[in-house]
Amino acid sequence: MKEKDAAKKAIAELLGVDIASVTSKMIDRYFLGELQGWKCLYSGKEINKEECLRGSKAYEIDHIVPFSLILDNTLNNKALVLTSENQSKKQQTPLMYLSGERRKNFIGTVNELFRAKKIKKKKYAYLLQPDLNDEKMSEWKSRNLNDMRHISRFMVGYLKENLKFYNSSKSEGRWQNVYAVKGSLTSMFRKLWLNETTWGRADKASIKAETYLDHAVDAVVIGNSVSLFGFLICWLFELFTLMVCYLFLILAVYCMVNKSAVNLFAKVGNQRRNTITFLQKSANGILINVIVTADHFNALVEAIPIFGNKLSAV
Repeated sequence: MKEKDAAKKAIAELLGVDIASVTSKMIDRYFLGELQGWKCLYSGKEINKEECLRGSKAYEIDHIVPFSLILDNTLNNKALVLTSENQSKKQQTPLMYLSGERRKNFIGTVNELFRAKKIKKKKYAYLLQPDLNDEKMSEWKSRNLNDMRHISRFMVGYLKENLKFYNSSKSEGRWQNVYAVKGSLTSMFRKLWLNETTWGRADKASIKAETYLDHAVDAVVIGNSVSLFGFLICWLFELFTLMVCYLFLILAVYCMVNKSAVNLFAKVGNQRRNTITFLQKSANGILINVIVTADHFNALVEAIPIFGNKLSAV
């Protein structure tokens, strides 16, 4: 946290802006630039520090090993490079992309950074990965998924313990205010609901290459999917209520026409007359409940197709 605060301050001073306007993208560029001596890691060419931090499109942050293969979006898997180099490299590792003298210089730079303890063993392995070996990619992906799961569990637990909700005591023991949503569900709903030519694309890596707003879109999808789950729970509850009401209605009618059943209930209640009155009143009340519940149920059923529509404008 101290390093991040120091980076924010340095960026704000260099650009002459308020520290509050320093973004995470600027901070990532700053850390990588400082690490690399403000040179493109692939070509060795100079990077203009101020232009880079101001968001110049001449520079980009590249995933050393394609993100889609190992799911590592940390600085360990990032390099600050010229946009032209990033576009030429495509979905390859640096050693697959570079050749000849440039490859030799790159390996020398990486070894130098590692010996100086400026990069961790993990980043060193990513930088010198010779190919996209399926076994190695699967191993790294599995590790990174486990890391993310541990972080998610920690954050969910932390928020549950420390985040206080208005009137939360009423729902205590019944509903959770904080819970994690699986990435596979978010991905499924994103593809179902959003425009398949933009945010609903199957290949999320292509979205990440164009914008950093993919996480914001995921948050919107999660927010709406939670609403959908709530809707479905209400729908199922209405269905259950309707079935119970019909069951009791049938039972009440049966008791009114069947004397032996009335006698049985009378024995339980000890007063036959009161039992019959109770059943008659119950039958009338249940009939009203059935009509009202059926009305709600039909309205819910009619509303369901709404969720099948794609949000073509998004």
